Amino acid sequence: MKVLVCGTNYGATYIRALQFQNTGLMLSGILSTGGLRSTQYAQSFAVPHYTNVEQITDKQVDIACVAIAGDAGIEITIALLEKHIHVICEHPIGPTSMAQALAVAKANGVRFWVNAHFADLYPIRSFYDSYFSAAAQGQCMHLDLAVNLRTLYSGLDLICRLFTDEVDVTVAIQPKATPSAFASILLQRGEMSISLLCQNFASEFDDGSATFINHRVSAIFNHGTLLLSDTYGPLTWLPSPITMSSKEWRSHYLLEQHAFTVNEIMTLRDKANLAVLEQLKAVIYGGSDCPHFQTPDYLIALSKLWENVYLVLNGSNEAG
Repeated sequence: MKVLVCGTNYGATYIRALQFQNTGLMLSGILSTGGLRSTQYAQSFAVPHYTNVEQITDKQVDIACVAIAGDAGIEITIALLEKHIHVICEHPIGPTSMAQALAVAKANGVRFWVNAHFADLYPIRSFYDSYFSAAAQGQCMHLDLAVNLRTLYSGLDLICRLFTDEVDVTVAIQPKATPSAFASILLQRGEMSISLLCQNFASEFDDGSATFINHRVSAIFNHGTLLLSDTYGPLTWLPSPITMSSKEWRSHYLLEQHAFTVNEIMTLRDKANLAVLEQLKAVIYGGSDCPHFQTPDYLIALSKLWENVYLVLNGSNEAG
């Protein structure tokens, strides 16, 4: 299938991912405002460099990866969907834009997916495997999530993918209406409570210098606690003493403890983006059902939850 990459800042990870696969996905073009970096990528991979959506047809492109933020990205997404091109769009997306894109996709018989990225990383996939293994032995009672403002959407996606039916998460208790560097919110889903801690500030430039939390999540069961310390691990199981004999019990068990280098992390991220493309390709060809976390109901519910939580955090940050 022919893949168009829109934007070459974060979009470069899609370009890298497409180099190292043999599943029938190929880079067929780059869409950008015409900058030098995009021109060089297009020349390097011998693909067309488009500067206007009007230059593109569904004969040239099957899937577009829109890695352009804000209104510009949504406008490009809508235009591509109207051309009967499937679209994977980067997060976050608010509920109004989400509903519009899904409606246009449906009207034109194509798929609109959102790539929240982090839930497809290997360490988080290990967390999911361990979570569902633990859940088979006893229901999860509480989730604890820590993120920053930039990882709020992907963090909420991370935990919402645990719910294979309705997302149905609401804000139960808001933070105090005073400015705070770290804000806490209590969410609720049925009988399960979800604690959310968000780093409520960012650096002036997006260089990671003021990022103290990325994704940390724990799941509390009656027989132990599963802890993902950060986006790339380590992953630890903390068994409850009452579920094991004193001979068997240990304070913790490391389930995944590899310390990733920067280059390894980049490779993991490229593979995560490739995984989304391969999933979409399988669904388009009818070899796979649409995963529940890419269905319209899920995407709209997640988008509304993100907006609600973001507005609550923004209110606590601006109060006073």
